[in-house]
Amino acid sequence: MCPQSPPPTSPVQSPADLAGSVDLAFAQLWTSGPDPSVDGLIRIEALRLTAWGEIESFERWCSPFPERDEPAASARMLREFGVDSADLADAKSGDATWKEFASFVGASSLVVLEGETFGAWSAHFDKRAQRARCVLGLAEFRAQWLPGKVGGSSKPWIHSLLGTERGHAAPSAITARDLQSALAELVARVLDLEPAALRLAASAGVCIARMLREVDEPAAKRFELGLALLDRPSRFLANATRLFDAARRPRDGALTEALDEQDLKDPAECVRDAIEILDPGWIDDAATRESTVPITSDDDKPFDSRDMELLDDIFQVHLPALAAEEGATLSYRAGQHEVARAVAQTLGANELLLVHAPTGTGKTLAYVVPALIWAARHDVRVGVTTYTRALQEQAMDREVPRALRALQRATGLGPNRLPCVPRVALLKGRANYVCWRALKLHVPTAEDGHETWLAWLTLVLFSLRDDTGDLDRLAMRAAFGIGARERESRELENLTRQVRAQVACCQHREDRRSCAAEAARQRAEHAHVVVANHAFALVKQAFFKHVIFDECEHLHEQAHAAWSHVLSVEEMSQLFARLRQEGKSSSRAPLDRLERVAFPGTSADTALQAAAAAWEQSSNALKELEVELDAFVAWRNEKERTRNARDQHSLLREYVLHGDSARLIVARGNLGLAIQSLSTSLAELIEGLDTLAMRGIPRLRRQLEMLRIELDTLYADLDAWMPLREGRVEYNEHTFYDIELDPRGRQLLAARVLLPNEYLGRHYFPEL
Repeated sequence: MCPQSPPPTSPVQSPADLAGSVDLAFAQLWTSGPDPSVDGLIRIEALRLTAWGEIESFERWCSPFPERDEPAASARMLREFGVDSADLADAKSGDATWKEFASFVGASSLVVLEGETFGAWSAHFDKRAQRARCVLGLAEFRAQWLPGKVGGSSKPWIHSLLGTERGHAAPSAITARDLQSALAELVARVLDLEPAALRLAASAGVCIARMLREVDEPAAKRFELGLALLDRPSRFLANATRLFDAARRPRDGALTEALDEQDLKDPAECVRDAIEILDPGWIDDAATRESTVPITSDDDKPFDSRDMELLDDIFQVHLPALAAEEGATLSYRAGQHEVARAVAQTLGANELLLVHAPTGTGKTLAYVVPALIWAARHDVRVGVTTYTRALQEQAMDREVPRALRALQRATGLGPNRLPCVPRVALLKGRANYVCWRALKLHVPTAEDGHETWLAWLTLVLFSLRDDTGDLDRLAMRAAFGIGARERESRELENLTRQVRAQVACCQHREDRRSCAAEAARQRAEHAHVVVANHAFALVKQAFFKHVIFDECEHLHEQAHAAWSHVLSVEEMSQLFARLRQEGKSSSRAPLDRLERVAFPGTSADTALQAAAAAWEQSSNALKELEVELDAFVAWRNEKERTRNARDQHSLLREYVLHGDSARLIVARGNLGLAIQSLSTSLAELIEGLDTLAMRGIPRLRRQLEMLRIELDTLYADLDAWMPLREGRVEYNEHTFYDIELDPRGRQLLAARVLLPNEYLGRHYFPEL
């Protein structure tokens, strides 16, 4: 039975309305795999909470493969669940056990580990009951109310949440009591939000519950059960609250008390008020109080003997000791130690070191430890770059903490103290981070659907807690919604695109302070070791003087991508269409919306007319360029019949510099001038927006700012493809220029570096 709440036609008045008489049970399945059609059921556990606050338990073994004469445990069952054949000796079939389980839980609402996985098994054994029952997945509850990484560790989220070490024995043997304890911890963490944040969450929750009731009652019941769990934890957690001391025990009524009568009448307005006084979790002014770490200094000398002794001590004594504490069988690694010494001897020596070591050597620690020691000793910034973001996160979540612990052990009592504890930061591209200003501009309205509200609430709760704002830490899949949640997931992805930080998106000091990209950059400037990716180091060469490239076999392709420009003709057309859709009366494009509200003769109208004229010029110039591009392609196709393959790569250069290309050059020049005029007109229009009487001006301003940034990037790519100086084309001898086709046959204007290895040599190892 789901919460005894008002009928679906009656609006949710407050979270307290949802916490009526509820029968609740926790259920956990052990299965040989996620697919009921090929896998088997091993064990079912359940806890049922009685009306008197007592707990009744249900535990049954199942025969996972009933077609066999005698139940036998597989190697995977032993490894993942700690199950052997003796456990299954008297096990019944899955059907029989499921009937006992269904009888035990009755009509209770269920809390399970993962809603979809449980739903598949429930449908396999009893589809009718599965459709009628209210089942809340703990993973889905966590994703909605505590989004992002839990603990930042490599362990599964529930083990990190419970603080249990299950990585070495039976890691999948999660029990129903574990679910109850995890729910208690989740509720406590959500209710730890500051009052304004709790008010925002409660208001948004009421708004979403009301909307879900109108479109999908089963989804509404799951969401309302989650709200009820948060507002009345004592009713659902029973003796699990004993896991906490009195100061941290989840308190009943926290959500309801966060809202006043006016908030319940207009929760959307309450959300808008609350977000204005909140700061995201990544704001840490203390992080920038340390001095900025320079990229080089006069004291950049190689490792001295005392630091080499410290390095040897770490790899011979302290890292093996930490490995033993963690239960690892492998202790000292001679190959790892050898690589670390080689890296140490190269740092500060102005030399190039190439290292190849087999998998399992422990390369990350081998370069992180000497980098930490050397950077802290000389107060110099060292870059550590990888090819993939996954390796960046692995280094930050696993290897860097381990290296710092080993360094602390080695220097805590010995004579080789460092001048300071080395600071480490992770830095990614700007688009990987949340812009808080943009998120505040996208507060939903009462007219928005539940998908928008769910997505926005997820992003806000993530931003309030996460100390980095790194969107790689947030799963791009909606927690609640209709069916397979595809629409909700698409809305989350769409909203995330809107609130990603962009180049030059925050101009004012307070906006930069709350932008996660700016916060990440500041942390990196104040860090001794910065973990980044290859592309960042190649594009931002002034940020590092000393760099360790991991996975350097990918440097050539990364250099090719970082120093090349590719511009899609179709994407240019789509960008213009996002600004204006001429002749479409219902267009939501910003120039069309403004045209409907701007009063003639005002400064805003004057700027709008200029922008519209520049847009018209840009659209016409693009069409003119497309005609000339087709003319070149026809000329190229004719020439390719008589040229060898080597000559074909220089045909655009030949056509532009020595052929009949005057119209192409004019078309390129006209488009460039029109784009620059459009960008200037948009800047003037943005300045005059405040004179307009219309809703949503801040969001519209950001939309125009982002489109203007895209226009400027478009112009830079166009100029790289055909650089015009005083009407003449000036091609670079180190760059290959062409018109390419993508896999869908769309034209691409490409300017690619010819020999990325020469670029790398000039910038990073000229002695080669």
